Parts: sequence; structure tokens; C-alpha cells
Amino acid sequence: MTVKLAIIVPFLILCILNIFYEKKNKRKGIVFTKPFLMPLLGVFYLLNSPHINYYVLLALTFGFLGDVFLLKNSKSSWVLAGIISFLIGHAFYIYIFALSSYMVKPIPIWFLLFLLPYIGIVYLVFKKLLSSMGSMKIPAIFYTCIICTMSFMSLSRIWAVSLLSFMLTFLGSLSFIISDSLLAFDMFSARKENNGSIVMATYTFAQLLIVIGLLV
Repeated sequence: MTVKLAIIVPFLILCILNIFYEKKNKRKGIVFTKPFLMPLLGVFYLLNSPHINYYVLLALTFGFLGDVFLLKNSKSSWVLAGIISFLIGHAFYIYIFALSSYMVKPIPIWFLLFLLPYIGIVYLVFKKLLSSMGSMKIPAIFYTCIICTMSFMSLSRIWAVSLLSFMLTFLGSLSFIISDSLLAFDMFSARKENNGSIVMATYTFAQLLIVIGLLV
């Protein structure tokens, strides 16, 4: 068990290094650390899951692809490839969360009221950014709807799993929303700010919480 858990140590070390390099805007350090994060988390999941869900590995794989594509964010084609990769990863998480939710009982109609805060998030983000997105408007809107759906489906697990598993995956989904919202402001806002370190901190925290939440 100790050996199985030990793989999280290099993951955390690379996370800290990557956040440091993002803060200092050190390109070589970012390129060296970022591509290894999701593969290490995938190995951690493989070693510690008694029943491997390959959709989790697929979600992490597309997270890895998104990380790699966004290393070349100077070109819109690479940005679009990154968005599509993360979108597919979130689609796998939606499927995983929905599957565990509906194994207990269907979501009650009144629960759909919890969609309102997510609609508010989509509205506020795009109210600020829509005019500066150009050709990325439709992909970005679709992506934001998908990530909010992912978070909502993680919320729907509240009846189906243990409190710890629910809290970890739900907090992970909220961390994803924070990370992607900051990334959107970094990429599309006319007022450029370097939030790279916060984006990576919340992103890696989100992935780690979701994976651990699916393990417990």
C-alpha cells in the first residue's frame, strides 16, 4: 500500500515545480513539468483502484492532451485542440458521475434548480469575454456548458456515494470551473494577466480531488 501511495509524491513535486515555473514565467520549466502531471495521476489511479474504470483513464488522457496542446497557445488551432481535448475529458467525467448517480435513483425534478448557479456562471464569464473571443466564441461557450454540466453531475452523486467521495469530486469540479474561468480570462481578456500559477494550482487540485474521490 505504501508503494502504491508513494507515486503521488512525484506528482505533488512536479505540481509545485510547475506552479513555481508558471509564477516566474519560465517556459522551459513549464514544458518540462506539465506533460508528466496527468500520466503520473493515471498511474496513481491504476495502482490504487481495486476495480479500474477505464473512463477515468480516458479523462486523464485527454487532460494530458489538453495540457500538451495548450503549451503552444500562441496559435488558435492549438488552443482549439486543447479546448476539444479538455471537453472530451469532461464528457468522460460526466458519464462516470451520471452512471453512479442513476444507479441509485433518477435525479428529482426539483434538483434541477441547482442548475441556476451554473447558468449564472456562464452568463457572467461570457458577459465579460464575449466581445474579445472572436472565432473562439462557439467552442468556448460549448466548453463552458460542458464543464458546468460536469460539475452539476458531480453534485447529483450526493445520494449515490459516501459523503467523502461526493465532497471530493464536487469540490474538484468547482476547482475545475475556477481554473477554466481564470484560463479564459488569461487567453481572451483584453486586459492580459498572468494567472498561470493559479490556473495550474486549481487544475491539478481539481484532477487530484476527482481521482481520489472516485477511489474512496
